Amino acid sequence: MTTRLIWQLGRAQERVEQIEARRTGPLVVSRRGAICPTRPEDIVALLRDTTRLTHPMRGHDDAHPWVPTGAAPAQHARYRAVLNPLFRPRALAWLMPSIQEHAAALVDAVAAKGQCEAVGEIGRRLATQTLLTLLGLPAGSLEALLRLLAQQAEFPRSAPFHADLIEYVSQAISTARPPGIIAALRDEFEEVEILSFVLLLFGAAIETTTAGIGFALFELATDPQLRSLLIRHPDQIGTFINEVVRLYSPLGYCPRVTLEEITIGGVRVPPLTELELSLRTLNLDGGYLITYSDDKVHGRPYYSFGAGSRRCLGMHVARVQLSVLVAEFVRCIPRFTVAPPGRVELNVGDDSTRLGPITMPLQWPT
Repeated sequence: MTTRLIWQLGRAQERVEQIEARRTGPLVVSRRGAICPTRPEDIVALLRDTTRLTHPMRGHDDAHPWVPTGAAPAQHARYRAVLNPLFRPRALAWLMPSIQEHAAALVDAVAAKGQCEAVGEIGRRLATQTLLTLLGLPAGSLEALLRLLAQQAEFPRSAPFHADLIEYVSQAISTARPPGIIAALRDEFEEVEILSFVLLLFGAAIETTTAGIGFALFELATDPQLRSLLIRHPDQIGTFINEVVRLYSPLGYCPRVTLEEITIGGVRVPPLTELELSLRTLNLDGGYLITYSDDKVHGRPYYSFGAGSRRCLGMHVARVQLSVLVAEFVRCIPRFTVAPPGRVELNVGDDSTRLGPITMPLQWPT
């Protein structure tokens, strides 16, 4: 049985379990003991509720709480009022040529070889370089940062940030230059807040984007008809990327804690109750396959970036990286497959919320 079929069957089984849970009632209890709403309308409403719910800080480094993710509602609103304008598409227009340049260079570096390990050679490098540019940090620190991130990855996601990574970020903040966003934050945030925000990006943005690139290339490597469609109709790449993000959401759920008693599906939930708001339940409502016909990819609603005022800040940057990389890859390497033996191993986080390919070996004729 191929990896592609195994993953498709896994999503189909997950969808069946979601439907069965919904029939059980509006709430179920997760393996971790949290309350899980089962109805899509309840999940979406709770994702948008920023006054009665907050993000738990369980397992994070208390000395460097994630900004803005872990902030209480009022503080979170203050942070997002500053950050949101910096992450709007128009405000990030200056970053797009850099993403295009880096994506082209990475693909050019492997095209003549006839093979590559797409996660390490392309995905993680593009995601890390893009983040350095976004922050206003020197491109020359890429290799050092990759080593530090590999060192951090050896520890559970819930572990404190490694001292070497904290030291690197602390020093980097003082050297950041415009138009990077660190320079724009100096008049708005305290230094410790900037440090915590950058650590959040290093802890979350790179691996999620890397995973998305790996999954996108996997889908194209195992579906020649879809790959041919995107080559003939590059205007469909954006919809394809949205479908990849929908089916392969690196976050299975958003954790929340109730700040007061609330009612979900007619059931009273007391204060300080942990909730798990399943993004995959919402995403798989649209089906568990990428479908296409008449030279169009069928797009469906998705919530992989969350919803409401806590929606992912970097969603635009992530989608652009995936779209640009896929366009460049299929332009330069129109025929590629997963290298033998054709199996791809997934990396599942210690809390089962993050997953991505550990490696993605690809090959093509030269």
